[in-house]
Amino acid sequence: MDNINLIRKIAWEYHKSTRHDWDDLFQEAYIAYHYAMKTYSPEHGQVSTYLWTFISNTLKSYLQKEKLWSDRVCDMQEAMKITRTYTQFWESIPRDIQDAIGVVLEESELLLPKLQKNEHLDKIVSVPMERRLRKILIDKKFNPDCIQRTIHFLKYAI
Repeated sequence: MDNINLIRKIAWEYHKSTRHDWDDLFQEAYIAYHYAMKTYSPEHGQVSTYLWTFISNTLKSYLQKEKLWSDRVCDMQEAMKITRTYTQFWESIPRDIQDAIGVVLEESELLLPKLQKNEHLDKIVSVPMERRLRKILIDKKFNPDCIQRTIHFLKYAI
């Protein structure tokens, strides 16, 4: 096959500079070579120059798509890691406080109109809010110690 060494050289140059898998790069370069040969005409100049430009642009595009994909995979892995961390955190909370927080969340329609965008949590659990939380938890028959620990948790632990 004509120009196989050119294809190898381009793929190798991208492999050296990006550390991306050489076989993948060679395969993409080989496919690009066939597309380039279909679109080549003498008006484009020398075949080798045209091939170099076409294959290089194809590999750049391929690497950009791979980076986007790998960023998404990393984002998914990060989200899974965060989910595991929050799950472990939630499981470390005493069960009675979990139940109390669940009740507070169920009753959150009473609380949400008071929340402001980007407001820090210690401002959200203000004195009037604390009174409403206490009332909700007392109405649901939680013991005073659990209520106090839940409010402290909501103020400082999150």
